Amino acid sequence: MERRQILAPGLGHDVELVIGDRLEERLSQQAQALDLLCRRAMILRLVVTAHGVDRLLNQRLAGLNHPDESPLIHA
Repeated sequence: MERRQILAPGLGHDVELVIGDRLEERLSQQAQALDLLCRRAMILRLVVTAHGVDRLLNQRLAGLNHPDESPLIHA
């Protein structure tokens, strides 16, 4: 509950729950996208640096294709 109070102090319990749930959903989507990217990179035997993961993940989450990314990575 402390985390939700920080997110929405004074807005009411229901609003705090919605904000908390949306944040958790977004973080879950990001984690799933990163996991999928890493699994596909392993299949293709790609070496992805931390900077590369951040860049690819941010572009994937934005709905963009990375110019150097193999077409096989897009499913």
